Formats: sequence, structure tokens, C-alpha cells
Amino acid sequence: MKQLERGERLPLAQAVPDGVLQAGLSAQGLALDFACFGLDAGGKLLDERYMTFFNQPSTPCGGVAQGSVGRDAAGFHLRLASLPAWVERLNIVASLEGNATMSQLQAGCLRLVGAQGEFARFDFSGRDFAGEKAVMLGELYRKDGGWRFMAVGQGFN
Repeated sequence: MKQLERGERLPLAQAVPDGVLQAGLSAQGLALDFACFGLDAGGKLLDERYMTFFNQPSTPCGGVAQGSVGRDAAGFHLRLASLPAWVERLNIVASLEGNATMSQLQAGCLRLVGAQGEFARFDFSGRDFAGEKAVMLGELYRKDGGWRFMAVGQGFN
């Protein structure tokens, strides 16, 4: 299992050659809402049906579906080959409502899980952030005919 640092990239071909994986999400200290956005090469959401979250639990193609992952109550089930060609990136984000900020987060984790189990994880906590209300945790993206993952951990309001 690979422990990822902020900004680190990981090719997915060896761990999940069929492009089927899960992203498990957990957080302690704050109630976070998680979403996954299917974006084009320019970083735009061309079709709102490719925004997966509690109110829209799957994409029309079945490439992304919200659901628990093992011990994580939140997460996404991904079938990368099912995504339309225009989807170049999948951004996994966390957000919160109310007066809380991400700096109050005790601990969090994004785990990548394939058929053989967990193969990578990205840990984050409130000390990584300040007054942000949302954080891009990770990005799956196409490069040279394959998919890769990048641990992002970047906050924004």
C-alpha cells in the first residue's frame, strides 16, 4: 500500500488494469459532504449529470456511483472505462456548511481500493488548511492513454 503525499501522482494501470476501483472517504471532527465531478480537458463540467453527490448518486453511464467503501461510510465506486471520452478528469472534493472551517478537521483519509484491496491512501487533517470551506482531495485524470491519480489536498472557499 502506497502512502501518498500532497501533489504525488500514481499511475493506476498496474493496481487496477481494468479501471475498476473505489475511493473510500472518511473524516473525524467535522461532517463533510463529498462529491465527484466529471470534467473535460479544460476543467469544465459539461454535463451536470456528471456531478455525483448525495442528491445525484450516480452518473448516467455508471462510471461513477456514490456508496460506502469497506469501513468508510462515504465513497465512490469507479468504472473508468464506462466514462464518456470527454471526461478527462474526476475531481473528488469535500465541503462543509455552517460556520466550521476545514482547519477544524481532526483527521481525514482518501483510500484507493481495487480488487486486491487498498493500494494507496492520502491522509489529511485540519493543520493542512486554514479558513477553507471546501477541499479538492484528489484527482483521477487521463494521461498517455491511461488513468492516474493525484493527491491534491488544496482548499478553497
